[in-house]
Amino acid sequence: MVNRRQFQKAVSFSKRNRLVQFLLNPLKILKYLFFTRFPFLTGKGIAWRANLFFGKNISGVFPDVVFSYLYLYGYSEEELTTMVLKYLKPGMTFFDIGAHIGYESVLASVIVGKTGKVYSFEPTPSTFEQLFSNVKKFRNVFAYPLAAWSKTQDLNFLDYGPFYAGCNSYREARMSEEHLKKIIPKKLRVKAVSLDDFCKIFRIKPDFVKIDAESAELDVLKGMQTVIQKNKPIISIEIGDKEVPSRKGSRACIKLLEKLGYIAYDIEDGKIRQHKLKSSYHLIYDNLLFLPKREAK
Repeated sequence: MVNRRQFQKAVSFSKRNRLVQFLLNPLKILKYLFFTRFPFLTGKGIAWRANLFFGKNISGVFPDVVFSYLYLYGYSEEELTTMVLKYLKPGMTFFDIGAHIGYESVLASVIVGKTGKVYSFEPTPSTFEQLFSNVKKFRNVFAYPLAAWSKTQDLNFLDYGPFYAGCNSYREARMSEEHLKKIIPKKLRVKAVSLDDFCKIFRIKPDFVKIDAESAELDVLKGMQTVIQKNKPIISIEIGDKEVPSRKGSRACIKLLEKLGYIAYDIEDGKIRQHKLKSSYHLIYDNLLFLPKREAK
């Protein structure tokens, strides 16, 4: 069972200023400050474990931003977590596209229970090792070292290293130009699969698909249109375009799903409201929820 009160408690703590956080939990704040700064002096990450708000724990490496946040607060991405808690149910099948080290996969595993299943996709080899380590004890989680894509093929990929593992992508990372000048990514070839092919091969019908693919969201959607039309899964997508304001990647995702019979929603302070389409999503990073019109509410 997932304790939603513990989630609200964690969110409340995360929204307090750092001085209040220190007064409430000085040891954790001091450890966090040390663990997120010392690796930049030594050039070596610090392996550790984070206790999650629902009673499980997850391993990771400081100073990776996602893991550091998990260590400090026990959750990541309030809006996305709220979506999963509200719409994912026992017995459902959950797809975690861009699983990183597995926070949403572990959360989903607990929610769907023994009768549900979780399929996690993470193409970066080093990150996949961490993901597999975190989910292997959950019998209802199946992890794959694959990128979800518009078609099944090999794919050029950029690995920015363990400090910036959440930024790995098939294209230049969504980070500041200042950071990009300092980091030389490792160029890889990874295996990619369309979700239409994957679901056909393994005869899977997803109920909820979470997509956080670092600028590849539109390609993921293009590769799952049969799944969308046949199964109408709930979908969450991380939006936000790093490139020049004229680029329409996030807007194209929204328009495509609207065409396929979905309504987009924002979640703010735990409340759901219909999303108003923007002319540009340049540097506007958020998670949107997409519900089939028949289920929209």
